[in-house]
Amino acid sequence: MRHAPPAVEFPIPGTGLHRLAAAAVPGATAAALVAWLWSWSVHEPASLIDSPKAPWALLALVAVLGAAIAHVMWRPARGGLRWDGGSWYWLPRRDDSRSDAGPGSDHGVEPDPVALATVRVQWDLGAWLLVKAKPDHGGRSLRITAARQAAPTRWHALRVALYHPCGLAPSDPKPRP
Repeated sequence: MRHAPPAVEFPIPGTGLHRLAAAAVPGATAAALVAWLWSWSVHEPASLIDSPKAPWALLALVAVLGAAIAHVMWRPARGGLRWDGGSWYWLPRRDDSRSDAGPGSDHGVEPDPVALATVRVQWDLGAWLLVKAKPDHGGRSLRITAARQAAPTRWHALRVALYHPCGLAPSDPKPRP
């Protein structure tokens, strides 16, 4: 009999480093694509592209702009990820930097936890994780970046909960042959 991993709550600060890492994903993808196309043009001289410098420079510029736009537009989720021993929850945090909180706003109250239907690790870089979480009620998936530096003493417990079969939120069951 397998026991569920212990409960853990891990803070997700949503800092600039997380935004930079999020921009690195499309930037690295675009850079790999540019490198592949460049090597293809070098080995295929009779290709459709006769002057390789101008199109590749334009493609590289588009790749850099794409990464910059991703860095500016993508706001990493800020809050906390909680495993209570049976279910995953996203604990959204109020954004203190917003200036539209008027006089009657609930300025000290945090939003309610959001139950998560699925939680999956997309990237594992040892001290950094990219987690995709889908809310129970449907809606947009969250991309959550967790870094060991946010809570070093809880890092191992988070990883155990994320990778343990009991910690995986159920997804569409697939029949086994």
